[in-house]
Amino acid sequence: MKLTWRVLLTFCGCILWLSLFTVAASAAPSAQQVFTSVIYYHPDQRNPALIEDAGGVIWQPASYSEFRYFHATGYGGIQLASVYADNTVFNQLGVRVGQIDLEAWSGTGETVSPVRSRYSSVDPFQFHGGIDQRYQHSGFALSSGLAANVRASLAVAAIRSPGLQDRTVRSFGISHRNFALNYIQVARASRLVGSAMSVSGVFRGHRLEYDVLQQDNGATWQALGYSRYRRGINYRIQLQAASNPLYTEKNQTRLMFSLSFRTGPGLRAVQQDGDEPEDKAASNNNYLIGGALVGAAIALSSGDSNTDQAQRFNAQNGAAFDVLNRINPTSVAENLEYGGYVYRNPDGSYSSTQPVRGTASSVLIPPISQIVPGASVARAAYHTHAGPDPRFDNENFSPADISADIAFGLDGYLGTPAGAFKFHDISAGSITTLGMIAN
Repeated sequence: MKLTWRVLLTFCGCILWLSLFTVAASAAPSAQQVFTSVIYYHPDQRNPALIEDAGGVIWQPASYSEFRYFHATGYGGIQLASVYADNTVFNQLGVRVGQIDLEAWSGTGETVSPVRSRYSSVDPFQFHGGIDQRYQHSGFALSSGLAANVRASLAVAAIRSPGLQDRTVRSFGISHRNFALNYIQVARASRLVGSAMSVSGVFRGHRLEYDVLQQDNGATWQALGYSRYRRGINYRIQLQAASNPLYTEKNQTRLMFSLSFRTGPGLRAVQQDGDEPEDKAASNNNYLIGGALVGAAIALSSGDSNTDQAQRFNAQNGAAFDVLNRINPTSVAENLEYGGYVYRNPDGSYSSTQPVRGTASSVLIPPISQIVPGASVARAAYHTHAGPDPRFDNENFSPADISADIAFGLDGYLGTPAGAFKFHDISAGSITTLGMIAN
């Protein structure tokens, strides 16, 4: 009960302080407002039928509205920011007293974070196959001047999704005039799973940026960008390189161009080419800290360790071949069967569950709901036939294998003692040998 009253009193005190601050602020107004509304494209994971027809993720248009307001006084300032974009809400409140800024934010989102930040252009499926994650996030940031033209910032955010592991994000930043450095760490269930770093510099209106995201499994996303703001128009070019040892078929390098326009009363304060409206504001883009933390966390971790660490392939056969090729030598040496599922990820790629050990003549695979990630769909079952055994026809699917595939509506894959990689296509009612695997 004591804790409850303390929290209530603290909350009331903050409201009273902000109210007095706002009244004082009105005595010396110097406000800046910026409103942006655009149409952008995002990956649609909520329409399985469309995704199935397209053979992967499709991109759908969605609206994006962003409002920022800053009211400055001789004592400091108060800042508000709100973003509404495709089932995403992001609200932020900040105050400045002297050289100290304090921001707090909260919001909700779905699958990926469309909130504008340094990591907005990261492919959401670069680091994992995606997962249906309706999430809530909240956090705060503190920044302060350390010396002339030098500022440092600390920020912490928490991300929660039903049925998934909680994620915690921490960041540290330092800036000196037109140079800035930010470092972010992402932890899942108290275990560090990835990090991000951003470096930027501005010289006479020309901005250079370097960003890197890295997951603990070695997957990376890097971007080198150049932008120029001139008379209300922002020109931007960015070279991106992405690699993931768990999904090598997605490794790519691409060149991105963008052109954006800004509207709002804040534009009237801009007189020189190269000065963005938010760069002229006392807020100094602090509200973007929250967007960056959430964006980095959602990109680097789905909240499910099995999903994030799963090897991915463009085709179902590729995922089945990989797991059978790895487990078949063990199966033959131990004279024990192993089995599991091949499933389709939300991004259209395929993965397999970890092999389950059985006996010399059978393997009992747990129910799909227990070992296949919730947002993924089981498409096939795989198993091995242990070692050579005169009691069984281990080089072929058994009648029980075929009946089980049909009963569960799943294709079947088999690894034999001799190394044959066989496929039971239930839609065609055929069995074929696709190649050879290790034995």
